[in-house]
Amino acid sequence: MQYNELMVNKSIELTGRMLLFKQNTGHYRGKILSDLQKIFLNLSKKATDLDKELIECRRLRRITSKYQTLQTEFEQLLDFAEQQLTFASLLAV
Repeated sequence: MQYNELMVNKSIELTGRMLLFKQNTGHYRGKILSDLQKIFLNLSKKATDLDKELIECRRLRRITSKYQTLQTEFEQLLDFAEQQLTFASLLAV
């Protein structure tokens, strides 16, 4: 597999996790829902930045350090979002 296939596959995996987070926020209400929506908005912005840099990587035909940094930040934000979703489910009980 070439580097661009690996990048695209990783991007698809991260986007899938982000969309799964969005789907799992649907049954919350009030302040919890508001907080989860803010987290999702931040995820969306970071995903857009990551996609833009992925295009730049394709243009240059190499993985840039900015892409690697954005990907790491996005993964950390996703981990945080998933932790907050778990915490929200504990609060809702």
